[in-house]
Formats: sequence, structure tokens, C-alpha cells
Amino acid sequence: MRGVLQGAFALALAGCAAGGSQMQTASVAPGWEVKCIEDHYKDSRRCFAATFGKGDAMNAPFQVIYQNRLGPFLMVGYHTHPTMSATVRVDDGKVHYIPTLNEFLAVQTASEHTAVANRVIDDLVKGRTAYVTYYSWPSAIGKKMQVDLTGFAPAYEHLKKEISKGA
Repeated sequence: MRGVLQGAFALALAGCAAGGSQMQTASVAPGWEVKCIEDHYKDSRRCFAATFGKGDAMNAPFQVIYQNRLGPFLMVGYHTHPTMSATVRVDDGKVHYIPTLNEFLAVQTASEHTAVANRVIDDLVKGRTAYVTYYSWPSAIGKKMQVDLTGFAPAYEHLKKEISKGA
């Protein structure tokens, strides 16, 4: 069931049109998958390293994403509230506030998001557990999850290799 959910979730996030997409998947570390999805209709390529955290209500996704080599962007949880920032804390480190990001926001916000994402990734590579809070839409109720970072470092290295192949 988990594999089915992962596949469905990956396709949903990619926003790909049926029949015009190709997905390349690699399981490079236990618990982590690296995927690249090419959408020939939109001439776009989305690559990400993904896992599921354990937490409130159900297992929730945790992803580091690059869209057409732009990024990284962090996506955490399900149905996230568009106006409330998620937080990520790795082990006993600093709490990072993840700026909200959607296609209607300015480039400045995307740059701010990637700057924060890069700092978080530096912590993720060295860490054991990420403690994440995100807010569901439309209720704005905070959800908490823990993400096992075992295998994240090799998954992220593989992701960077996939990104360099480009589209």
C-alpha cells in the first residue's frame, strides 16, 4: 500500500498530463527514493528525493524538489496551508521556518525559500531525525511528524547527479 501511495503522490505532485510524462525512479537508500518526472507537454522536469515521515493522523511526505534545475524547494505534509510556514528542526539544532511558496508568489520569495532550503539540507545531510510541523488546509491545524534521515545524504547526492543530467 505504501508503494502505491508513494507512486500516486509523486505523480500528483508532478502535475503531469497523462501520456506526456516519463518517470525515472531510483531507490538509492533505505526509506528514500529519488525520482525525475519529465513532462513533454510542459517541457519541464521535476526531480526530487522523497520519504514519508511518521506523525499525526498518517504518514506524511517529506521532499526536496528541483523544478527545471531550480531549487531546492522543500515540500512537507499533505494539503499544506498556503499562508502558514512549516518548520523543520534537525536533531537538537535550530528551528527553520520554511517560507510558503506557490506559483503566484514573487521570485524574491522563491529565492528566500531556496536559501532556507539550502540551510535545512545542510542540517539534513548531517542529521538523524527531522522534526517537522506543517499546517493543513483549510483548517490551519498544526500537524507534527518525524522524518528518519538515515540514507538522506546518499539520496541527496544521487538527486544532484540526476539534476545535472538536466532537461
